[in-house]
Amino acid sequence: MKSKLVSIAALVAMASLADADVLVQELFDSISTGNASLNGAGDTGTSIGLTGTWLTNGSVGISTADNFDVVGATLPGLPASGGTAGGVWNGVGNWNLDVYATRELAQTIDFGTDGEIYFSVRLNNAGDTAVGIGLASGPASSGTTEFVGAGFSWNNATSIGGTFNDARNASYISHGTLAADSGPYGIRAFEAPNSVNSTGLLVGRITVKASGADEIHVKRYADNAAIDNDLNAIVWSAASTVDSSMVASHLLLWVNGQSTGNLDAIRVGESWTDVTGVTLVGAGEPSLSGSSADSITGTSAEAHVNLFNAPADVSLFWDTVDQGTGAWPGSNVLGNQAIGPVSGSITGLVPDTQYFYRFHAVNGPSEAWSEPGQSFATAPTGKAVTDLEVSPFSGVEVSVFWTDNFDAETGYIIQRSPAGAGTWVTVGTAPADSDFYADQLSGLEPNTSYDYRIFATNGGGDSDPSNVATVTTDVGFPFETQLLINFDGTLEGTVYTLGTDEIDETFSFKANGTPVVNGGVATINPGNEDGPDGFDVDPVVLGDLKTQNWVAEAVVTYNSTGAVDETPVIIDVQGDCNLRLGDALGNDVLQMFYWNGSSVQQQFAALPPVGVKVHFAYAWDAGSGTLTGYVNGVSIGALAGGAFATPDINTLSFGYFGRNGFEGRGIDGTLDGVAFQTGTAIFDPASDFLILPELQDFAGWIAGFPVGGLDGFDVDADGDGIPNGVEGFFGSDPSVFSQGISQISSDGTVTTFMHPFSGESLGDVTGSYQWSTDLGAWYAGDGVDGPGGGATVTIAPTGGAGGMRAVTATSSEPIGSLFIRVVATQ
Repeated sequence: MKSKLVSIAALVAMASLADADVLVQELFDSISTGNASLNGAGDTGTSIGLTGTWLTNGSVGISTADNFDVVGATLPGLPASGGTAGGVWNGVGNWNLDVYATRELAQTIDFGTDGEIYFSVRLNNAGDTAVGIGLASGPASSGTTEFVGAGFSWNNATSIGGTFNDARNASYISHGTLAADSGPYGIRAFEAPNSVNSTGLLVGRITVKASGADEIHVKRYADNAAIDNDLNAIVWSAASTVDSSMVASHLLLWVNGQSTGNLDAIRVGESWTDVTGVTLVGAGEPSLSGSSADSITGTSAEAHVNLFNAPADVSLFWDTVDQGTGAWPGSNVLGNQAIGPVSGSITGLVPDTQYFYRFHAVNGPSEAWSEPGQSFATAPTGKAVTDLEVSPFSGVEVSVFWTDNFDAETGYIIQRSPAGAGTWVTVGTAPADSDFYADQLSGLEPNTSYDYRIFATNGGGDSDPSNVATVTTDVGFPFETQLLINFDGTLEGTVYTLGTDEIDETFSFKANGTPVVNGGVATINPGNEDGPDGFDVDPVVLGDLKTQNWVAEAVVTYNSTGAVDETPVIIDVQGDCNLRLGDALGNDVLQMFYWNGSSVQQQFAALPPVGVKVHFAYAWDAGSGTLTGYVNGVSIGALAGGAFATPDINTLSFGYFGRNGFEGRGIDGTLDGVAFQTGTAIFDPASDFLILPELQDFAGWIAGFPVGGLDGFDVDADGDGIPNGVEGFFGSDPSVFSQGISQISSDGTVTTFMHPFSGESLGDVTGSYQWSTDLGAWYAGDGVDGPGGGATVTIAPTGGAGGMRAVTATSSEPIGSLFIRVVATQ
């Protein structure tokens, strides 16, 4: 963002110069004795506005000599020297793009302020050479240095984004940073190809603008050419724009390629005359540009402009229509003004009104106007919306209505407070000329009273507040079951026939792919973590799901781990709001995800183990715009990044990603049930889930077996060496001998085994795996724990069936003897 308009005098803080209008000059007179690198060279007898020494980058072959000037046959313009010869020549010998040199300016040049900078340089791109100059924000050693410049191109030169050789042997403009887009050799604009392959005078003008893009124009003059004396009639060789706010602190030059191309006589000044010696026609004519307005109130404003070329008598005019160069009813005569910034007051204005304004400068018979079409709007103070009305749309949405009685607003600000509290917060904005706003996803609660007010606003400020309107949101209606499937029905192809007590209010529940339904369980994508099998409904009949509360549930036993690139999807709502297995973070995470139309919202949790029946759910609260995830009824976190996107409103899918055109990413596992509810009441996870299994605790479980008083967690009731707690984790009978770990095989690094596992979890029992090499010291099988400097072991389930779980233990290095045990905790 550029700064506001400031004085042209602030553009360059000038040192005391021999020619006060020449900001920088380097003629390279007697810069060296014989041939020498430019690196480390300092002032010559004709140096102006430079300090320190030259720093080359990429090559020390940017060379100097004291036996030539770039004069061509009869190049026009100011002299190439101050009396002694000297210049820069190409001793680089390659076309590397990091070859350039900088020298620090005595005073910086600010590209964040309005003004004009002129430059000239004598160049020779003979043979196959590129050569040029510019202004830069830092030294040549930094690739992030920003620059603006111009030069002559090689025999084979292609513009940025152009066709091959479209800019060969031509004058060109370059800007950017030194390490990007070929740096100063990157061609942004250029004259016709094959225009120059020898000497020439290159003259440029940089029009720096405090706001908007800066303009760069260059004109190449050949031998015997006449330099233009009317910039209104000049035909530029090339032109470009760049929106730069850099502070130029260095002079930049570049040269590379083959043959002895060279460079001489650099000048930077405040006028065309400074750098060419040619006086422009109408040099005494005033010029105005860069007009702006600020300090705007309902009845006044301050306007500003820059006056160039000559002092003048300046007046400021305004009206509610643009009068061009005709008569303006409002005026402020500012008197004779010096070159530089001019400011004036605009008074007697009416609030909420658009005003146009222009400056007019007169110097004898010459006059000038500032840019046409400049305007501002006065603040809408003293006015207000007087007929604000509000009505409940639902328990979590309110409709706000008013009459648009403003003329120059840029929008409206909507505020809300609990009724009677006076604690106002902004809940949204509406564009100009609006008369309606829907307050949704902002934290509204059912059956609650709120006050509303609005303001009109524009760049000048805000209106008075509107009348206060009060509303009570609708009573929240309880959650209604829209879908409840326990897979007790029948499936033929993709057609699912509901079983007893199953519900489908969408009348659209169906299968995708080839799942199998049998005995209250749907089996999907066996052996395939990216399969097409799953189930879905079309939820359109349920209305806009973003503006009502809903809960999606699925009871899942999966073998998928998310180990493939396409993360398997458990549930998806309308295409971009889902629960997934795995993520770029790793395969062992559960990801809750939604896209809000501009950014990804994500929440991660530990992934439950494979082969275990798990209840997954996520619930949308339309009042607060919050999505909360649950595993076995326990929250895993919430997301509140605005409304979720709905790229496919016709899908609500379970066990796979059902978005149209993207079907797939199914889990490898089974579904025991799926459900979906909608409502406007507040969801209570303690009571409102439909298919959350009731998890038995250890005490209730052990009481179901004939173990008598041998019912302790660490007691081995049946004498099989397996404590009751581990039997609870296994799901095996604690009163009957169990085999425990079996089918063990190992290659010294990877060990596999089986153990009983029913897939039914106890609510207060968790199991884990430990390992040892000596039955003395035991370590967690987490891939981290282990003896200092020794091996680690990762132990994880890898599948299973028929009441058995397969487990793999992978050690970080071969282990001679590996002992593994299962540990249960309560």
